[in-house]
This record gives sequence, structure tokens and C-alpha cells, in this order.
Amino acid sequence: MKKVYLLIVVAFSFLSFNSIFAQVQKIKPIPKVKIDIPQIIEFKIEPQIGLVGDSIKLSWKVKPGEGGSPIKQIVLMAEGSIPIDLGTDLEGEHQGTLLEAGRKLLRLAVKNEAGLTATKDIYVEVFSLEEIRDKISLEEISARPSPVLGDKTPFTFHVKINNNSGVQIRTLQIRILQTDDPSGRTGTVIADKTDLLLVPGVNIYDLNASGIDSTYGRSLFLILLYGKEVPRRELNKFLLNLIIRSVPSYEVKYEKLI
Repeated sequence: MKKVYLLIVVAFSFLSFNSIFAQVQKIKPIPKVKIDIPQIIEFKIEPQIGLVGDSIKLSWKVKPGEGGSPIKQIVLMAEGSIPIDLGTDLEGEHQGTLLEAGRKLLRLAVKNEAGLTATKDIYVEVFSLEEIRDKISLEEISARPSPVLGDKTPFTFHVKINNNSGVQIRTLQIRILQTDDPSGRTGTVIADKTDLLLVPGVNIYDLNASGIDSTYGRSLFLILLYGKEVPRRELNKFLLNLIIRSVPSYEVKYEKLI
């Protein structure tokens, strides 16, 4: 009797296991949910350090999320400014202007048809002209061959400028003015060089001059300008006190005016 009971229990257990296994086989796997948030592949701003009034260029590359919902809107948001609608192009560029000094947050926001949004932030450091003026100095200036007042022999100014501001200026212009105007606002330009790059640290430039005419005045000013629009903005100005001799050597002294 005991053997029969054991066989019945074993048989029942086997049938129960088969029934559970069959039910498990009927359960379908849970499908993987695709994330449909838009993807920002790239967001760049150049330069990220600049002066008030400087131009900046931003670029972006985006694509739909894994769910495939189309991009509905791309917006650039900046602190204290009205959002700029950049359209729906998955890749593009936009030109802007730095309007205020300070550390500014720029945010790219990408929204899709499903109503989901992705964002990416970049901080931009903006300085006023007054903040960096004292950090840009004329370290040294010399000329070869030595100029003689009234002599039209061409010579070259060798200029060394130290930029301690941390700001890179891509549109520097160096101008040397000969004048009798003590303010250096008017006079004759005897050396001029444009579209120069001023990087943080020591920068060296050579400016060619056609001579020093005695009728133009006895004072020389070195003027630093920048920007693309005319008239360019004045970055700094130095009065050069030249002691010119008829011998090959001479001395140049300077003092800061601004």
C-alpha cells in the first residue's frame, strides 16, 4: 500500500512540474522600452572667453532618440536674453554677440514631437574693456635701423606686448602715430598692421615704417585697436618718448596713457 501511495505522489509531482513549465513557456518576454529623448551629439561655442561686443560662433549636431520621434524645435537660451529659435536642422551654426560682462550660461535645448527635451550647457566668460585694459602692457619697443628725424629711410619697429588678461583677441591692430597732439587723437600714421592675433602671454610683432618726417610732429604714440567694424575700438594707448640721435643707437621710453 505504501509503494502505491509513493508512486501516486511522484506522478502527481511530475504532472504539476510539467504544468508549471508549460505556463512559463506561454509568458512572453517584456519588450525593451526604447528611450526617445533627443540626443545632443555636439554643442560648441567659440570663443568661450571674450570681450563685450565680440562675435561668437556656436555649432550643434543633434539626432532623434532611439524611439525615432522627429526633432520639433532647437532653441538657444542665454541668461537675461530672449530664447533664439534655431529651427529643426540636425546640424548647423549660428553667429551671436557678447552683450554683457560676466560669466554667462548658454543652453541648447532640443525638443522632439513626443514632447521630450534634451539640454546641454556651456559657460562663457565675458570681460569689459575696462577689466582687461590694465592687464595688457607694452613691455618693449625698439627699431632697426635707427631712425633719424626728417630721414625717410625705412625701418622696422619691434614691439613686445604682454597680455595678462586671459582673453584672446583675433582682430588686433597696432598703429604708430606721429603727432604734436598731446592726446594722440590726431596725427600721421607711420606704421600700421591689422588682423593680428593677441594671445595670453608675451606677443611679438614687427611693424614697417617709411621714416620719420620732421613736419609730422615730435611725439609718437603706439595705439592698440581691435574689432572688425570701423572705427575699431581702442584697447590701449602708449606715448613713446623717443630720444633720436644721429648715431646708430637710440633709446625708446614709453608711458601708459589709459
